[in-house]
Amino acid sequence: VVFAALGAGMALPYIALCHAPALLNRLPAPGAWMVGFKELLAFPMYGSAIWLTWVLGYQSGPDGMLMVLMGVLALAFAIWLVKTARRSPAGLLARMLAVALVGLALWLPTINRTVAEAGTVSSGQAAIAEGPSWQTYSDDALAAARQQGPVFVNFTAAWCITCKVNERVALSSAAVRDAFAARQVTYLKGDWTNEDPEISARLESFGRNGVPLYLLYPGGKANAEVLPQILTESLVIEALEALK
Repeated sequence: VVFAALGAGMALPYIALCHAPALLNRLPAPGAWMVGFKELLAFPMYGSAIWLTWVLGYQSGPDGMLMVLMGVLALAFAIWLVKTARRSPAGLLARMLAVALVGLALWLPTINRTVAEAGTVSSGQAAIAEGPSWQTYSDDALAAARQQGPVFVNFTAAWCITCKVNERVALSSAAVRDAFAARQVTYLKGDWTNEDPEISARLESFGRNGVPLYLLYPGGKANAEVLPQILTESLVIEALEALK
């Protein structure tokens, strides 16, 4: 969703020019400013790279992050070698080394693939900030919790910005924690970062193909209430207060 929004934003000037060709006369003349603007646009890409590296660290731990960063270093060195090979007497050797470095950069991330699942957040993790404590989601855990009372299910992922904002804004306060405790609501969190098949099946059962998805089960055999994808603290508390 984020990358689609960025792509749409970058295409917006072209769409505007197509619908209003007269705007072409208002465009600034080509010049040195274009080079600076091009370099400025690199910083959002750097930010995306940092975020994706953090997601990788969440998935595969610090070792996986180290392998990718070493691959980035190898790619940067390969690019430098190709640029300098043009004016170096050992140009062929430099280009061969650059090709080897590119291969190394592609191979390094595969070393840590086997520990990708081990790096995910373990069950029983402490609550974020002052919010309610949660348990790891599973179909069996949901069935057992529904026999005991109301259940709130949060399907999330490390790469989901909306999920992270909702958890920080709407699910991390002392007021929400107290509302959960007052009504003895069990809080289950399903981590879909690595696309768990059990969670995928649950998402499909509600007509969803992605996260976030927030479900509030009243308890027993009653159907779940699907909460909005954008949460607020008051919205969550009101939904809990509406429980019978």
